Amino acid sequence: MGQQSPNEFDLKVDLAGSVREPFARLQIWVDGLQVGRGNAINFTALLNASLSTGRHFVFTCQCGDAGCGGIEDGVGVEVEGSWVRWTLRFPQSTDLFAGDIGHWRKAVKPTVWLFEQQEMLREIRQELVYADYHHPWRTEYSAHGVRRRHLAGMVEKIDRRMARLKKPQWYPQDNVLFNLSGGEYGFIKVSRDGTKMTEEKPSNPYSELSFWRFGLLAAVVMAFLPWSLLVHGMLRGFSDTKLLVAALVKDYIQTLIATVTVGLLLVIGVVVAIYQMWPTIVAFVTGLF
Repeated sequence: MGQQSPNEFDLKVDLAGSVREPFARLQIWVDGLQVGRGNAINFTALLNASLSTGRHFVFTCQCGDAGCGGIEDGVGVEVEGSWVRWTLRFPQSTDLFAGDIGHWRKAVKPTVWLFEQQEMLREIRQELVYADYHHPWRTEYSAHGVRRRHLAGMVEKIDRRMARLKKPQWYPQDNVLFNLSGGEYGFIKVSRDGTKMTEEKPSNPYSELSFWRFGLLAAVVMAFLPWSLLVHGMLRGFSDTKLLVAALVKDYIQTLIATVTVGLLLVIGVVVAIYQMWPTIVAFVTGLF
C-alpha cells in the first residue's frame, strides 16, 4: 500500500460501571495517542474494520447509533494483503458544523493510517481474551449489545482469519495471553526467532491471598454453599469462580494431607513410645497386683 510508514495500533479496555451493571470503555490509541475521545467504540465494527474492506462505524454515539452522534462517514477501510488502511476525519461528528456534512468534509482533512493486520488482530485478540478471562459475566462493551458471552466467538473469528494469513508467526511479544487447551487461558512464551513456544498458566490470585484472608473467604463460601458460588459467578464471572473453586479444592487437599500426615505421625509416635516403654508398663501393672 504505497510508501506510507505503518502506524502503531493499540487497544485498551477499561472496566467501569457498578457491580450489578458493569460495562467496559474501549479506547483506541494510534502511535501512542488516544483517538476518538468523546465517542464510543463499537467493538463489532472495530473487529470488522480490521478484517474487511468497506465503511465501518468504529466510532459512534454512546447510545450505539452513529447517526445520533452526527457521525455520517465512519471509517473507510481498505484491506490489501497483510495491510489495513483506515481513512477517516476527526472530529468524526458533524455536530460542530451544524450537521452540514458538506462543510464538514471541506473543513476537516482526512487522516490516513496504515496498520499491519497481524499486529492489529493480535492486539484486539489479546484484549478480547483478557476481558473474557477477567471481566464479570454481565459486562457490556460500550453500548452496542456486545456482552462477555460474545467475546469467545469474536476470538474464534480472529483465529480463523489468522489461520489464513501466510505468516505463521504472529506473536511479536515475549509473553502473549493465549487460549490454552481445555478452554483455559495462559501465557505463551515465544523465543525471539519465533520457533519455540512453551505454555505457562497464570497464577491463581486466590492462592496468593494471605492465610487469614483466604481462611475467612473459604469460611463464608462454605457456609453459604451453593448460593455463594452462584452469586460469585454472577458478579465476578464464572471463569473467576472456577479459580476460586480450584483454590478451595487445592486448600482442602493440602489441609487433608497435612491432617492425615500429622495424625499418622501421632499414631506412630504413640505406638513407638508404647513399644519402648512396654517392659516398664508391664512391671508397673504387675506391681499393682
